[in-house]
Amino acid sequence: FRRWFFWNYDKVKESDTIVIAEGITDAMKCGLGRAIAVLGTAMTDEQFKLLMTTKAKKIILALDVGTEKSKNHIFDELYLYYPGQIFEVDFPPLLTQKKNLL
Repeated sequence: FRRWFFWNYDKVKESDTIVIAEGITDAMKCGLGRAIAVLGTAMTDEQFKLLMTTKAKKIILALDVGTEKSKNHIFDELYLYYPGQIFEVDFPPLLTQKKNLL
């Protein structure tokens, strides 16, 4: 399932802005009407192809801190289709969030 799809794809495929998050919880934080979860830190070729079928004009990468290698790969793959329209938001690791709350 993870190889072929995104979580929440059906809800965002008509959106002009899509937020790409790692997991379902992060995608929910970004908004159900605009966020998808890749269910990991990398995207498969099938997921890249599926993303190209959306109406998105802007992509926001919202991957956790510490996934720079994955972010760079995703950015490089998407830049051909969305030049100048890819933005980045960093989610701190969960442990950092817990420490900040205590």
